[in-house]
Amino acid sequence: MRAEAIRGQDIPVSVICPTFNQEKYIEQALKGFTAQKTSFRFNVFVGDDCSTDQTASIVKDYSQRYPDIFVPIFRDNNIGGAHNWQDMITRSSSKYLAFCDGDDYWTDPHKLQKQFDFMETNPSLRACFHDVEVKIETADGKWFQAKDFSNTPDGKILWPSGNRSFIKKDSYRIENYIPFGFVHTSSMFIRWNYSIDFPSWFYGHGVGDYPMWLLQIGSGRFGYIDEIMSVHRRVSTSTYHFKDRYDFWRNSKPGWIALDESLLRYFSNGKFPTSISNALMLKLKDDLAKMIKGSLEKDPPEKTWELLVRYQNLIGNLFHIPVLGKYSHIKFKCTLYALKTMAPLPPYKVNKMAKALRKRNKRSELTYLTMN
Repeated sequence: MRAEAIRGQDIPVSVICPTFNQEKYIEQALKGFTAQKTSFRFNVFVGDDCSTDQTASIVKDYSQRYPDIFVPIFRDNNIGGAHNWQDMITRSSSKYLAFCDGDDYWTDPHKLQKQFDFMETNPSLRACFHDVEVKIETADGKWFQAKDFSNTPDGKILWPSGNRSFIKKDSYRIENYIPFGFVHTSSMFIRWNYSIDFPSWFYGHGVGDYPMWLLQIGSGRFGYIDEIMSVHRRVSTSTYHFKDRYDFWRNSKPGWIALDESLLRYFSNGKFPTSISNALMLKLKDDLAKMIKGSLEKDPPEKTWELLVRYQNLIGNLFHIPVLGKYSHIKFKCTLYALKTMAPLPPYKVNKMAKALRKRNKRSELTYLTMN
């Protein structure tokens, strides 16, 4: 491993850029950094996680051409995305941290300056974010969530303002963020609290930006800049590239459920408002329902039953439904009926959900709408 740290109080902003086997994309990310026009110094930590293509060579070239900007880190072994992030962050001492993955890029040369000025003007806020344009560059030219983020006059796919569920406000709490994680990584700009350590469970879920945002914001607020200043690529090699939402739910939600449980334990220690743990509980129920729905759509009944048995303790604790014994068609149908009664399986219908809530007067039993 090699790293040349540029540190000091005279560098108020550090950019964190993890990369791995992104030779097709990394240069555009690096160009977006060098194009920034600021009244302050900033540096960019680029952590190459032992790429096997030409990514490291491109990073090395830019670090030699722009030694006052780039802090290259070339790893001897692949340590994974979360550890890569954490290592780069610990090397920084800047007041603010911004983020951009190696296959995304910034489009506004004044992005850092705008976010810096916004945060300096709003000292009570913990962070800020902006709109991100999504460009689909998958092999088949498709992304199953494209319609969810295309509610725009010109048809652009915008994260998050292209989503009907997103409401533009001056500031938000993480209770607003938890339902569908509407802050994209390339837009994150955080007043970093170095006293908050990454818990051990942070590294085991395959998702870094979502829990990091929650840990850093805590019970504070974060602001929104209504401008498009970066691009997020959807490529076939993306971690979350799936055929459709059911495939996404079946394969990703077990990891999200484990993360939900870890976050619930973290935020239920009495130091945070109960509204945060309540929102996380609803998220956990929602993820559990979506995982089951994904399996119902993609798997034979016997395999879905195996999933229900695997999560029988969680299903019992959340919905008070027993899942016992070997598979039988009758038990399977009865269990599904009970689940649909206690936690309607997605895709959700707003009117039906509201009607069911009024009928049973159990608002806490039903989940909110999300677009994940």
